Amino acid sequence: MSYRNPITYVDSQSGKNFAAAIQSIGNSTIGLIDKMGDKAEEDRKKKEAESLKLLNDHTRFNLDYLNSANLSTKDFDLQPSLQPAIGSLVDEAGDIKARLMNSKDPQERAMLQKNLMKYESFFKGGGLKNLLSKFEEKRNLFAEQGVVGKAGKIGGVDLQKMDPKEVAMYLSTYSDSLPANTGVKIVETNGVFDIVMDFQGGQFEGMRKDGALINGYQQSLLGLQSSEIPIITDFYTPLENSLIENKYLKKDGMVNYEGIGVEYLTGGEKIEKIGGRSYRSNGFDREGFKNSQKEEVIAMLSGYSNQSTLDGAPASGFNEIESFYNNVLKKEGDGKIELDVMSKNGTSLSDKSLDIVVDRMTDYLADKFEVGIKKELVKFTPGGNDAKGLSKLPPRQAAATIYNEIARDPVSAYNRYLQGPETKAKIIEGSIIEIPRGVDEDSGEELDPLRYNMDNKEERAIFFQQVLEKSKLVGGSERGQAIRLEFPSIVDEMSDKYITNKTAAELIARYKTGKK
Repeated sequence: MSYRNPITYVDSQSGKNFAAAIQSIGNSTIGLIDKMGDKAEEDRKKKEAESLKLLNDHTRFNLDYLNSANLSTKDFDLQPSLQPAIGSLVDEAGDIKARLMNSKDPQERAMLQKNLMKYESFFKGGGLKNLLSKFEEKRNLFAEQGVVGKAGKIGGVDLQKMDPKEVAMYLSTYSDSLPANTGVKIVETNGVFDIVMDFQGGQFEGMRKDGALINGYQQSLLGLQSSEIPIITDFYTPLENSLIENKYLKKDGMVNYEGIGVEYLTGGEKIEKIGGRSYRSNGFDREGFKNSQKEEVIAMLSGYSNQSTLDGAPASGFNEIESFYNNVLKKEGDGKIELDVMSKNGTSLSDKSLDIVVDRMTDYLADKFEVGIKKELVKFTPGGNDAKGLSKLPPRQAAATIYNEIARDPVSAYNRYLQGPETKAKIIEGSIIEIPRGVDEDSGEELDPLRYNMDNKEERAIFFQQVLEKSKLVGGSERGQAIRLEFPSIVDEMSDKYITNKTAAELIARYKTGKK
């Protein structure tokens, strides 16, 4: 076997290739680094641009909400006190809307959109303006009706139904800024923003009516919307109007003697002193009149009692009746008598409470009616040739005036003009007037008295004519004759009305009492 030297392979390219590879890798890495650097710079610039857009949007939306807030508060005098709380909320709203406009995450956008709705509603949907305008309305109402001279009277504020601190709250807001120790904040309640004023110190410290110690007083403007300032309702005016409609009084406040049953309520005679002079006037059946008005009063109370209820509470009408009683009807001797809620005769009052209220209201109406009688008295002074100013009236109107004066109380009129004390006329039964005739001069026997039935048209006419002829209401002049000529037809016409009205009144009375 021959020995041969092995062939040796010398790789002269590998080093070059390796070096080239290293160079290539280096170049690639540098290129990658360069590209990464470019992308980072691009991302940085993009984020910077996004941040700048977010900031610009925030500023833009912030100004937008601030403008809306300023429009809502521009007429509100307490705006300076409210501004810090509004400024904070404006910033929140601007931030949420800016993030919503710049978010690309569907879930985040949905969450932001839902959150933004309450801010939109508050600033642009009327929430802020509505809170302030309702508060302003109540402040104005309290300012008008809660002042000295009105509070506690018809049409004024019922201060007895208000928390003293609520009263102090209204009084402390009648300037362009709230007291220094008042805090104003905006809070969220069930997705709705509310403005809350927190009053501290001074008159807002101390005891409540129920004896509990409280520190300060908070007023929610949202809560204020569902509350009412208690105003004392005018119950008297509709009742006074009913006196006119039902012909108890005329529009000038004088008694209307054409009304059903009015003559029976004004029967009798009494002496009145007015301006230092004495006058004869009609009497007044006060209890009879009050009874005649009970149904009208109860019907009105029932109407108020059956107004819609609030949250299951007693009918709002009860609160109005209670305010009227406490401030207008209640008397010093009533002490601690309070009205009770129940259901008597369709009202929201108990038996006892209804009796008290009806008695007081009919008392007031009786006073009005009695004033009407006295007005007639002042206008028609008995006695004298022209005591009633008949010379200024047309003959027919003068005849009607004389008829009314006699008709108010026929017995008193007869006794005033015809008889002496020993022969006084009197009512003996129903509407029958009896007039004594004295003793027969020849036989010495008592003569049968004369009798006139006021419900009989013919007898009534004879009686009225006798009173006219014997009285001094008209003289013998030509004008007096003209009045006398008109008088019979006036008596005929007015007697028809009297008899018709009396018959109707009797039928109504029978119906009410259940009598046949």
